[in-house]
Amino acid sequence: MPGQKMQVVQYENRIELILEKDISELEGFLSGIDTNFSREKDRV
Repeated sequence: MPGQKMQVVQYENRIELILEKDISELEGFLSGIDTNFSREKDRV
């Protein structure tokens, strides 16, 4: 899309292009994700 901002990231032996998105576009992005996890007993 014309005017779209991108990040250029070097990762291992390649270059990746990552589209930047406005925070308002991410609303609902993680809906339905399971956030439950087990914590080890020796961790606070």
